[in-house]
Amino acid sequence: MVLNSLSTLDKESGEGTKNKQNTMESRIENLEMLSMEQESTIETLNREVHRQQQQIHTLEIQLNYLKEKIDSISKEESLSPEIVEEAPPPHY
Repeated sequence: MVLNSLSTLDKESGEGTKNKQNTMESRIENLEMLSMEQESTIETLNREVHRQQQQIHTLEIQLNYLKEKIDSISKEESLSPEIVEEAPPPHY
């Protein structure tokens, strides 16, 4: 009877070890999958940040161009004589 109980314990402990190994392997696989998904997400975010930086740079260039254009128009207006309002045409 005692020998029978010992052999049962040995079998159960062997199965318990296999279950623990399967559980650990499953957890490791889940962590690897999660890591791969995170790497993919990070890569996608990096591409988006790069695209936005390029867009910001382009917008800064356009903004500076418009500022210069407005400044040049303002300077021209300040240098030109005052525009006298023209009288309406005679047929009015």
